[in-house]
Amino acid sequence: MHRTRPRRPPVIERACLPTEQEIERAERIVKAAVGERGARALPDDGCSIDAAVVTAAQCVLSPARRV
Repeated sequence: MHRTRPRRPPVIERACLPTEQEIERAERIVKAAVGERGARALPDDGCSIDAAVVTAAQCVLSPARRV
Protein backbone atom coordinates (compact mmCIF):
# COMPACT_ATOMS: atom_id res chain seq x y z
CA MET A 1 0.00 0.00 0.00
CA HIS A 2 1.34 3.44 -0.97
CA ARG A 3 0.84 6.25 1.53
CA THR A 4 1.02 9.91 0.76
CA ARG A 5 3.12 11.81 3.24
CA PRO A 6 1.18 14.71 4.73
CA ARG A 7 2.54 18.18 4.25
CA ARG A 8 4.53 19.58 7.15
CA PRO A 9 2.97 22.39 9.17
CA PRO A 10 4.01 25.87 7.94
CA VAL A 11 6.04 26.57 11.09
CA ILE A 12 8.19 23.51 10.38
CA GLU A 13 8.52 24.46 6.70
CA ARG A 14 9.82 27.92 7.69
CA ALA A 15 12.23 26.46 10.26
CA CYS A 16 13.78 24.25 7.56
CA LEU A 17 14.39 27.11 5.13
CA PRO A 18 17.93 28.47 4.69
CA THR A 19 18.85 31.76 6.36
CA GLU A 20 19.34 34.98 4.39
CA GLN A 21 23.12 34.61 4.81
CA GLU A 22 23.03 31.05 3.45
CA ILE A 23 20.95 32.19 0.48
CA GLU A 24 23.28 35.12 -0.29
CA ARG A 25 26.37 32.89 -0.15
CA ALA A 26 24.72 30.23 -2.33
CA GLU A 27 23.77 32.89 -4.88
CA ARG A 28 27.39 34.14 -4.96
CA ILE A 29 28.66 30.59 -5.47
CA VAL A 30 26.24 29.81 -8.30
CA LYS A 31 26.96 33.17 -9.95
CA ALA A 32 30.72 32.57 -9.75
CA ALA A 33 30.27 29.10 -11.25
CA VAL A 34 28.31 30.22 -14.31
CA GLY A 35 30.39 29.66 -17.43
CA GLU A 36 33.38 28.33 -15.52
CA ARG A 37 34.91 24.85 -15.60
CA GLY A 38 37.08 23.16 -13.00
CA ALA A 39 38.09 24.52 -9.60
CA ARG A 40 37.64 28.19 -8.82
CA ALA A 41 37.35 30.50 -5.81
CA LEU A 42 35.03 33.22 -4.59
CA PRO A 43 36.69 36.59 -5.16
CA ASP A 44 35.74 38.08 -1.79
CA ASP A 45 36.91 35.31 0.55
CA GLY A 46 38.94 32.94 -1.65
CA CYS A 47 36.76 29.95 -0.72
CA SER A 48 37.39 27.11 -3.16
CA ILE A 49 34.43 26.17 -5.36
CA ASP A 50 34.11 22.82 -7.07
CA ALA A 51 31.17 20.87 -8.52
CA ALA A 52 30.12 19.57 -5.10
CA VAL A 53 30.05 23.08 -3.61
CA VAL A 54 27.98 24.34 -6.56
CA THR A 55 25.53 21.46 -6.18
CA ALA A 56 25.18 22.16 -2.45
CA ALA A 57 24.55 25.85 -3.21
CA GLN A 58 21.84 24.91 -5.71
CA CYS A 59 20.22 22.72 -3.05
CA VAL A 60 20.18 25.69 -0.66
CA LEU A 61 18.51 27.86 -3.28
CA SER A 62 15.89 25.31 -4.31
CA PRO A 63 13.66 25.51 -1.18
CA ALA A 64 14.33 29.24 -0.82
CA ARG A 65 12.84 29.86 -4.27
CA ARG A 66 9.63 28.00 -3.39
CA VAL A 67 8.66 30.59 -0.78
